Formats: sequence, C-alpha cells, structure tokens
Amino acid sequence: MGRGEVSAWVGGQVGLYAEFDYPKLLPFLRQSSHYRLETALQLCQDKELYPEMVFVLARMGDAKQALQ
Repeated sequence: MGRGEVSAWVGGQVGLYAEFDYPKLLPFLRQSSHYRLETALQLCQDKELYPEMVFVLARMGDAKQALQ
C-alpha cells in the first residue's frame, strides 16, 4: 500500500469516526498524522464538530482561526 493509499484509507476513517463513533474521533485525530488536514477540517466544519475543528486548525498552524 503506497502513501497515497494510506492517506485515502485513513481519511475515510476520519469520516467513519465522525459518523459512527464520534467519541473516538478526537483521539484519532491526535494520534494519527496520515490524514489530510484540509479534508478533516472540511468534514468537521460540515458536521459542526467544534473541538475537532479547533484541533485541526491548530495542527494546520492557524491558531488565530482556531480561537475564533
């Protein structure tokens, strides 16, 4: 499995946690670095998952946006 395939698979995992096992989403975001931050942010924005949005924005280096 190549790096792109891993990223796609893990990105799908972010969506599955958000949909079916929300309590595990933030711990997963903290532990993994194999997902696209932009994709995770968009998913969190769509579902209004604010703690996860703050984490992803901070990880992206956008602390100012994370605090708003």
